[in-house]
Amino acid sequence: MSYRQFMWGLSNGVLILTVAGGFWLGIIGSIVHRPEILGPAGIIGLVLLLWGFVRLRRKADGFSLSEMKNGTEEQRSSLRQIRRGLRWVMLIEMVLCSIAVGSVEYLHRLDLIWPALGIAVSLHFLPLGRLFRVTRYYFTGIAGTVVCLVAMVAFNAPANALFAAGGMCLNMWGTAAWLLARSDKIAVHAIAERAAAAKA
Repeated sequence: MSYRQFMWGLSNGVLILTVAGGFWLGIIGSIVHRPEILGPAGIIGLVLLLWGFVRLRRKADGFSLSEMKNGTEEQRSSLRQIRRGLRWVMLIEMVLCSIAVGSVEYLHRLDLIWPALGIAVSLHFLPLGRLFRVTRYYFTGIAGTVVCLVAMVAFNAPANALFAAGGMCLNMWGTAAWLLARSDKIAVHAIAERAAAAKA
């Protein structure tokens, strides 16, 4: 995996985390019925992270997937491996979300829907960390799971949803900011790990 390719993929991760954080912020706004309170913070957070995304994307220096599709056999094999891994991660996330929704409906505890979905979303970061060799994703998955478990057992509705959504928003945006701040070190580490694994 080349530096440009990794930065292209990492920038995609930052963009998805930014949007995900905005989603959880929107959940908070819908619960408190005062979205204007969160407006300035949300706009500032989104603008800063999107600006960071654009700067990180520039490090990919115009990389596109067509380079790998038309590249060497090693590059095409790497692309197939990543796509296969992403499909499995997406499938795992869908299954976890289905289990979360089904569980709260079965228990007649729809007030736990957002913490349950937060756990499902958080857990999917664990295989992502392994796939992309980004150790921060392990922390993101564990932190989100802990926050949402605390929301389930320590708070009643609607405070449980507020706590889970607030924690998830901070977790998503915090991870995005961390990736932006340490992108070069992350790239060097991940590329070296992947190269060592390929030689093993």
